[in-house]
Amino acid sequence: MMRLSLLVSLTLVSLLTVPGFAQVPTEPVHLLVLDVSQEEMGALQIELDLDLGAALPGGGFEVLASTGQREELLRRGIPTRTVTEDLQAFYANRLAASIKPDPNSLSLGAGVVPPFGNGSLAGYYTFNEVAAVLDQLTAQYPALMTSKFSVGTTIQGRTIWGVKISDNPEVDEGEPEVRIDALHHAREPQSMQTLLWFLFFLLENYGTDPLATYLVNEREIFLIPVVNPDGYVYNQNTAPGGGGLWRKNRRNNGDGTFGVDLNRNYPSQWGFDNSGSSPSTSSEVYRGTHPTSEPEIAGMVSFFAGRNFRTALSLHTYSDLWLYPYGYITSAPANQAAYEEIGNLATEVNQYLMGSAGSTLYTANGVTIDHDHLAHGTLSWTPEIGGDDVGFWPPSSQIVPLAEENLLALQRTSLASGAWVRATNITETEIGDGDGNIEAGETVALGVTVRNSGLSSAATPV
Repeated sequence: MMRLSLLVSLTLVSLLTVPGFAQVPTEPVHLLVLDVSQEEMGALQIELDLDLGAALPGGGFEVLASTGQREELLRRGIPTRTVTEDLQAFYANRLAASIKPDPNSLSLGAGVVPPFGNGSLAGYYTFNEVAAVLDQLTAQYPALMTSKFSVGTTIQGRTIWGVKISDNPEVDEGEPEVRIDALHHAREPQSMQTLLWFLFFLLENYGTDPLATYLVNEREIFLIPVVNPDGYVYNQNTAPGGGGLWRKNRRNNGDGTFGVDLNRNYPSQWGFDNSGSSPSTSSEVYRGTHPTSEPEIAGMVSFFAGRNFRTALSLHTYSDLWLYPYGYITSAPANQAAYEEIGNLATEVNQYLMGSAGSTLYTANGVTIDHDHLAHGTLSWTPEIGGDDVGFWPPSSQIVPLAEENLLALQRTSLASGAWVRATNITETEIGDGDGNIEAGETVALGVTVRNSGLSSAATPV
């Protein structure tokens, strides 16, 4: 970071069929609130394979539990409150009653089919619709966006699509690079919608909005909307009205269970301990047999290694959190000040609670942000979009508001990948008739203190 002062003068002027359909839930999944500490929650995760939904701002945790798990919690005397008896049914019913945004009222994304927030999965785009939207945007903005390209292939043979946005998208110009990905966890579609809202902002406002124009001209922005296509399609097929709760990918573990948690399969500190990551195949945080055992993560790791991402966001839901490394331990990296400065600026609108993942939420190893940081020196955050009132499947009417409340955060994280000079203080002094008032036509001495809150000191347009 650098600090400088400037003095300037100016004149004042006025459903598809897919393999792997085993393990459809045979009993309701309950949403519970446990009034326990972070340490107690970590221990319960390990002992009972509890599925953690969110940390609550007032303390305690939301967890997804079977009837048997709930009975065991009560037997142990754990303070437990049932919020929703059948969470998937609750989400489905709420989505069925929710009103999708009117395409005529959309500020972004109205010109694609389906319009933003009007996907066929209760307002959310299906996996095929995401691919179709990317194709439509490439056709409409070929000078600003590449055709979709493969980041990797899933176990079931689907392609993980990525796109690049820049003023010369097919050329590697050596500009600062930023990556944003979404849907590592298949039940978190708002993460994908938020990413696409940012994409629409960049493309539809290029040439008219100064910030959109600057970002496209001065950055190379890589977007990966769906990291876990198999898991997401599984939710589409088992819960076509929305609300599916499948989290992991769709690996057949060979013992009657399915799935690996893709956000526990990255090689950096994989398997460090069993806190927040599990060797048990039945666990929602099962980390796989070895680092990058999953083709989805092998593709992501290879993609990271082939680029030079300075900043990155791996979007998730929910908890209204903005998390940075480390995940595998409770301490923060040596450059915590940079994480805090950029993160505070990013969360100025959404006001999400920010901190290191291991101390703010819970410890977990093999996660995206730790791999970004440890393997490549990328400043990387995991936003947990939305509060416990909206959960994993917000009402269709909330798709746009949640995306919009995070737009500034995505913009500023992208700015921070290069030089990002911003004014921190401005003073005005009249140089005219000496009456202390600034009148039209008079010259003014303008003192501007600016700060580079970005990761580069290279000369760049401000």
